[in-house]
Amino acid sequence: MRRGSWTWTGILSLIALALGAGVSGPAFSCADPTFLWEKSYNAPANGVDEANGVVIDSSGNIFVVGSETRTDLAEASNWLVRKYDAAGTLLWSSTYNYAGASVDVAEEVALDSSGNIVVAGFANWVSNASGSFVTRKYDTNGHLLWSRTYNPLGVNDDHMAIAVDVDPSGNAYVVGYEDRADLGQGPNWRILKYSSAGALVWATSYNGSSQDQAIDVRTDPSGNVIVGGWVNGGTGGWLLRKYDSAGSLVWSKAGSSVTGTPDACYGLETTSAGGIYAVGRESVGGEGMNWLVQKWDAGGNLLWSRSHNGPANNNDIAKAVRIIADGSIVVVGYEMFNGSNENWLMKSYDSNGALLWSRTIAPVTPEYDEAMDVSSGSDGSFVVVGYDNVAGQNHNWRIQKYSCPLPSNSGSSITPPPAPTEAKGMYVYPHPLKCPGGNAVFEMEKAGTATLRIVNMRGQVVKTVTRDVAASPRAEVFLDCTLVKNGAYLIQGELKYADGTTVRLKPYKFVVAGDR
Repeated sequence: MRRGSWTWTGILSLIALALGAGVSGPAFSCADPTFLWEKSYNAPANGVDEANGVVIDSSGNIFVVGSETRTDLAEASNWLVRKYDAAGTLLWSSTYNYAGASVDVAEEVALDSSGNIVVAGFANWVSNASGSFVTRKYDTNGHLLWSRTYNPLGVNDDHMAIAVDVDPSGNAYVVGYEDRADLGQGPNWRILKYSSAGALVWATSYNGSSQDQAIDVRTDPSGNVIVGGWVNGGTGGWLLRKYDSAGSLVWSKAGSSVTGTPDACYGLETTSAGGIYAVGRESVGGEGMNWLVQKWDAGGNLLWSRSHNGPANNNDIAKAVRIIADGSIVVVGYEMFNGSNENWLMKSYDSNGALLWSRTIAPVTPEYDEAMDVSSGSDGSFVVVGYDNVAGQNHNWRIQKYSCPLPSNSGSSITPPPAPTEAKGMYVYPHPLKCPGGNAVFEMEKAGTATLRIVNMRGQVVKTVTRDVAASPRAEVFLDCTLVKNGAYLIQGELKYADGTTVRLKPYKFVVAGDR
């Protein structure tokens, strides 16, 4: 239902090709994804094992989080965190049990700029009467760096963390709900900010009426925090709220037009311009709950909305959304196909809301099968996780990987530029880069134009510099970082020579630090 941070190299290289060649017209998009592989996991107890969240790192490694039933160990449900390589080989697996037979579930995972992961979920949950937010940070090898539990009102109050995202500075934002029966309010939205070291920076809440839940969170290029969920058990509609990095509310918007119906926002994604994709469900008379995808601008204005009603006129729900390497979005969830059984459903849309492709994945054993999350790789791949029902084994983890190659350009009026060659590389000095700035250094074999972009660890372009450069074995372009926040970045770029050839510079990781 939930997130995973999107990656950037593929997006930037495609944009670079278009800009470097002066190409105009519609963007390339994936015509139809190619299935690569599937992995499953069934714990020894043959109970409910579900994959809830996924993220792909810059090397193509895949981190998946969820839960496994371990009644064979007298332990009910445990957290489960697993790392796979790009080919689907399991590299390591880590579990967490709060205490004995408590229900402990990892809901979401996010990646920081150093390759560490932050996992959010809940522990010690027993039938809506107890439970705590749990946030745990691991290094890339699965070693626990820190763990934080949040339940300030005591063990008898229901607290559940559902999603997490990490900003370029390593701060983690965790959202979910807390039961405030002590105030006569029921569950309220709860949003926590932790520093990269695990210190609680701030916490804020929202009470709509009753049964209010924050279900997803994303940060944008300006450091704002977008949270989506529902109010009044969904009957008050789905809700989007934007906060600044200090936790102050910027705006609040209802994401569906029909109130009094069980509408909910389940998944979010942010764009490099600060726009927002929000996905979930809306109730429509005679059709049950329909799949809903919306795009909003940074100011909270709705740009477009798309829905889908499955063949059973029943519950069709979008759970997660991710921008993939061609700039389109992939939305995953499920649709009911006969009134009681569910298929995985994947749909792709371009940035204007046009449907590019749609695919359903039949269950192994017809029952309740749900795709819960999706993450994209820099090579055009994406990974979808969730669960399916297998006879005799209950719910199993299900992990599928797809590639999304660009279509051929036959019949198009757009002529793509020649494939760029790889240059020797570049670097930034001084390092760390301190304002007002420093230089990007690279080899310029022939006179031409250099286009450089500073990219944050979320794949969002924060600054672009274009300069005419003379031939030189040591060409330099000044990087003004006055408006660039301290943190870790990549610099990527292309050189376009007068003869039309294009050279792609190897990306270089650097840090902006120091006083302004």
